[in-house]
Amino acid sequence: MESPTQDESSDRFVFDAEHFANTLVSMRTERGWSTRELAKRASISQPYVVALERSRMPGSKIGPSPTVDTITQLAAAFQIDATELFRQSIRTAGKHVLLIHDQSEHSSLELAQIGSGKDLVQWMCAGSCGESTHSRMSHIPISLHRDASKHYKPAAIKQSLTRELQFNRAEIAGNDIGLIFGETSSVMSNVDNPIALIDFEQEWPTVVNTAARLAGAHASWNICVYSIDDVRSLEDSDSAMKTLLRSHDDIWYAHGKSLIKGTNAAKKILSSI
Repeated sequence: MESPTQDESSDRFVFDAEHFANTLVSMRTERGWSTRELAKRASISQPYVVALERSRMPGSKIGPSPTVDTITQLAAAFQIDATELFRQSIRTAGKHVLLIHDQSEHSSLELAQIGSGKDLVQWMCAGSCGESTHSRMSHIPISLHRDASKHYKPAAIKQSLTRELQFNRAEIAGNDIGLIFGETSSVMSNVDNPIALIDFEQEWPTVVNTAARLAGAHASWNICVYSIDDVRSLEDSDSAMKTLLRSHDDIWYAHGKSLIKGTNAAKKILSSI
């Protein structure tokens, strides 16, 4: 397998409300403090402390994002390095990847492993993802289309993903997971409104992240697999592909033994449509 062509932006980071809330609760209770006591020591209001801690349970309302000053004040109250508390407040943002499969010799599962560089992530596969030669990989099959329909219904897909992840909650809670949606192309080829599926990609990262959080997990990778032949078969394939490229924050193109990523992959895909 050729090494992927590197053309990616560096990792993005987001505020991890649930992890931060758990950290606050843990450090506060270890010291035997009430929320009122922590608020007093940090010179912030008690309702604000309560709001920050509210995010600790999956499915709960997300609390506010603390300012730099707030984190510094909390760290001073706990008598710890502010850098450590900052570290507890962020995590790498999940990546929404478009994988265009063009007669690749590798399965989607193998490409996910190679492209992500993640050796310990637990993968969940919707549709056929194939096998992997990476012995440390594990994957859990899920299905978003148990009820076949000629009409693509985004609301039903949201519910289905949430249900599938909840069903596997015991295995994925507390973990970073990768999700591979390998059935996308086959569904697109069999519904009467394929453009609705492509348009839904713009909302898909939020749908995936929410469903993962409700199951107590973090979606570190969200890979949508499309066969280039299925996209070519659309009435306005060029427009459809451009929409797909705009809707993802990482682009991969798999052909033969190679995997190209980033801007080079986007150029190759557009030239192949």
